[in-house]
Order: sequence, then C-alpha cells, then structure tokens
Amino acid sequence: MRAGDQAAALHAVAKLARALPSPPPAWVAGWFAAAAPHLRAAAFRPKDLSLSLWALSRLQGVRPPAGGLQLLLAAAEPHLHRFNAQDLSLVALALAALTGRSDSSNGSGGSSGGGGSSSSHGSSAGSGGGSGNGNGGGAVAELEQLLPSCEWRQLYLARVSELVRQEAAGSSLGGGSSSSGNGSSSSSSSSSGAGWARGGGRGSECGPQALCNLLHGLVRSGLLSAPPEVGGGPASRAAGPSPAAAAAAAAPDWLDADTDDFGLLALTSAAAAGGLGGTQPAAAAATAAPLPQLPQCTPQGLTNVLSALAAAGHVPEEGWVERFLTESAARMDTGHGSGGSSSSSGEVVDVSGSSASSGGGVDGGGSRWCNADDLAHLAAAAAQLRLAPPRWWTSRLYGAMERRLMYGVGGAGGGACSARQLSQMLHGAAQLQRSYTHSLPDGACLGVATSSVSSSTSTTTTIYDAATASSSDQQRLPAAAADPALAAALSATAVRPPPSLLAAWHRAAAAALPNFNAVDAAHALWALAALGERPPQDWLQRLLVGVRGTLAAAPPCELAVLLWSLAELRFRPTWSWIADCVEASGPGLARMEGQ
Repeated sequence: MRAGDQAAALHAVAKLARALPSPPPAWVAGWFAAAAPHLRAAAFRPKDLSLSLWALSRLQGVRPPAGGLQLLLAAAEPHLHRFNAQDLSLVALALAALTGRSDSSNGSGGSSGGGGSSSSHGSSAGSGGGSGNGNGGGAVAELEQLLPSCEWRQLYLARVSELVRQEAAGSSLGGGSSSSGNGSSSSSSSSSGAGWARGGGRGSECGPQALCNLLHGLVRSGLLSAPPEVGGGPASRAAGPSPAAAAAAAAPDWLDADTDDFGLLALTSAAAAGGLGGTQPAAAAATAAPLPQLPQCTPQGLTNVLSALAAAGHVPEEGWVERFLTESAARMDTGHGSGGSSSSSGEVVDVSGSSASSGGGVDGGGSRWCNADDLAHLAAAAAQLRLAPPRWWTSRLYGAMERRLMYGVGGAGGGACSARQLSQMLHGAAQLQRSYTHSLPDGACLGVATSSVSSSTSTTTTIYDAATASSSDQQRLPAAAADPALAAALSATAVRPPPSLLAAWHRAAAAALPNFNAVDAAHALWALAALGERPPQDWLQRLLVGVRGTLAAAPPCELAVLLWSLAELRFRPTWSWIADCVEASGPGLARMEGQ
C-alpha cells in the first residue's frame, strides 16, 4: 500500500471505532510495520501524517508499539514547515489527547473532537474546583518523552508563528501553505473528519474551527509550556534545560509581537500568553479581536476556545465574554421552535446578530447545535473561569442539557447519551453552581444552600429556557436584595440545575447504569454531592455493584473522589467493596498527590 492509502485506512478505522470496537493491538502493530518504510523515507505527506496521528489519538484502549509514535512524529519533522493550520490543529489535538491519556484510564477521555474535558475535579474533596488544567507538570513530562527531538517542538511552534503572523498581516494562507506542491493542504479539511467548518471568508485551510482546535491543542498538550531542550537526547532530558534556555523559551516571540491581531489566531496568542504568564497587555488586546469571527464558529469551535482559555487561566475582557455567551447560547437547542429554522434561537435570547439567526441548515445532531459534550465542557470552562454567566445563559444551557437527556444525543431521538456524557454534563452543572457559591460570603452561601434545598423539592417538569428566564429577571429581585451579599446569594440560586433537569438525568442514568465505569461514577457522585442531591440507596448500591469490575482500571485520584463522594452522600459500601477499592488504588499510591 502507498503511504496515502495507509493513512486513509487508519483514519477510516478510527472513524469506525466510534460505533465499533477498536481494532486489536495486532492490527495496529501491523499497520506500523507496514508504514515504517514509508515513514523512514519521509514519504508521508503532511495530511497523511496529521491524519494518522489524529486517528491514533482517537482509538481508545489501543497502545501503539514501542517507538511507534516517536517514529510517526519524527517523520513529520521534515514537513512541519509545510503544514497548514488544519494539519497543525490535528497534531495539537492528537498530542493533547495522547499526553492526557492516563495509562490506567478507562474511557474517561472526551470524544467531541477536543472539547475541554471536565474529568479533573481540582480540589474536589474540598472546594470542587474547575476542570483540569491541560498543561500541568504530568502532561508536560509525558510530552517531553513523546517528542522525538528538541528541534521538533521548535519547528512546530515556528510554523505556528508563521501562520499567526500571516493571519495577523491579513495575508492569504491558501497560497502560502499549498505552495510546496504536495497538494496536501487543500484536502486536509475534506478528509480529516474532525468536524470543523471551512467557511469564514479566509480560505478553507484556515477556517475558524481549525483555529479553535489549534488554540485548544496548543494549550492542552503542553506544547506552550514545555521548554525546548538544548542539545536534545535522553541525557539532556534527564539534566533538564538550562535557566537561560528556559527563559528564552518562556514565550514564543509571536506572542509579544505588536501586530494588528486578527480573529482566532489572535485569540491563540492571548490564551498562550495567559498559560505562559506572558504579557497581559498583549493578551487583553488580542481577546477583543475575535468578535467578528465568533459567529462563524461551530459549537465545537466555541467550546474549544473557552476550554483552552480555562486551561490557560486567562479570563477575557467583559465585552468578549458577553459576545461569546450570546453566540454560544444561540447554538443550544432547547426545542422551542428549533425544528426548521434557526431564527427562533436568536429571538429567545435576543441574539439577532448571532450566526444561529442567519441560516446554516443542519439538524440537531449536526454542527449547528451543541452536543452533550459541548454543553458539559462549556459549563465546566465557564465555572473554572468564574465567568458568572447571566441567568438567561444558564437557563438555556440547562434547557439544552435537558433536551439531550430526554431525546438523545441528537436532540430528536438520535441515540441515548453515554454514561460518560451523563456524568460530565452533571459534573459541569455542579461546577457551574459551585463557581458562584464559592465566591459569596458565608451568610450568602447559607442563603443559597437554603434556597437550593427548597427548590429541589419542586415537582415541575418544565424545560428551563431563556423565554421563561430572561436576562431582565435579574433586575426583579426582592427589595431585600439591596444588600449586595443577599443579592449575590439570590442571583446564585438561578444557576442551580432545575428539578426537571435532575429528574431527566436520573431517568437517563437509570437506563445507562450498566455502562458506567468507576470514573463515570466518581464524576456523577461528586456532582450529586455538590448539588446536595441524595439518590436512592438502592440506586447507589446498583451503581457500585456495576462499577466494581472497573475499579482496577481507574486512576487513584478518581478512586479518592469516588470514596469522598460516597462519604458526602452518607452511603457506606460493603466492606468487600471498600477492600477492592483500596486494593485497586495500591499500585498508584506512590503517584498520588497530597490532595
């Protein structure tokens, strides 16, 4: 087989793995054996390399042979200067998935094409912080072991720098990245299957979705955090970079360039500057630029942007946040008049200028509406950044979540949500509520807790939507809300998931209970404890019995969260179950942190 055919075969297998089991290890080993001569001869084109790496990152539970990924990355090194934005984004997303995939994880990774994961609880046993930071020390160390040489990262970032400067200068990337004559740039978007939009008026190679994915992958993979090595090789890796080299690599020069930043590549600079401790003026200036392109982003693109900003710890300016909330809300399908036209979505939340009010005709299962993963990641990222979204946005978010729970992942009977999606949606909603209450005074938090407990006894089944909870509702607080602390407490009650959403979640979770693993259970039980919910004892017992066989495959940190959540829910498992959980955590105790 030719190199292009081998890349296409691997990509097709990765797409089939969404519905079928992943291929056996022998098949993957055979693929690498057949591809090795082409890889060593640098016969893989840029699109072949990026698609192959992306496909490998999508095959859950598949471990490439020793040195296989390094060989694939080394084969890409001579071609990095020819990668276009979509090739770079595929590589970044793949590295983010591969470095974030724990050896003992059991299907807890995201599947929305790079959406920000809410699988990490932060200080969950104590404060229930936001979603995990994708560029932590563990991911950086793993990335350093994965990259074949110190020059690889430098060449990759140099190509990103070139594209950033081209976009900032308003040059056309279509001719620039296809000038190499290999013909790979123009076909990346059509064959990748990663779900990005090719529109945007700037050429199909550098559309908004590719740039969103590039932003997300750069931050999550650790490519912007791991300093390049001087001298390369295992010896220099063990010794670590010199202080001078680390200082020189603290921020690529394109982050500090004083240019007329444009679009989402400018946002890439802003997020990277935030993640690297770069100059705040450059980041602040860049976040104002993407406003014209936000309407062109798909739901997944918007999700990747906010998740990457959360991972980088960069809070955009208020005007950008308001526009982002408007655009993201217009992509949340609550079922109110969304069957044949998208204009009603804009009318409900008063977003007449959003892309959802100007066409794009795909159904609820396509790129027009947020899927279950997008909704979960949007909630988690907004919580980590403590954006304190207004009531109309959270109401629409909860309405879209409820529709997904009631009618499936497509919003209209497109299949039930998976156990992972169920746990992450509830986890994101719980994080969002806690991001409000943790910033309130003690008395205010008490008021929120009291109101939340009373609201949980309601029996309403109405889907929450912005039509019933508009932004003007925030102005109709009781007179007692003149006290700022009390006003904050009363406003925070609006972010609690409505009883109808929780009821829909319990119905969907009951049907999916046999498919839960230990990680899903940890996320779901933590969220229930954080929301003050008390699930039935028999439901908890059935859940624990079902996940018992997956305890050994769960990371120790998730087992700790699982045990903490059970204690918070006042449920004591059997002694034999606890013994199995403790035994499963034994091999990883040496790697556990103080938290």
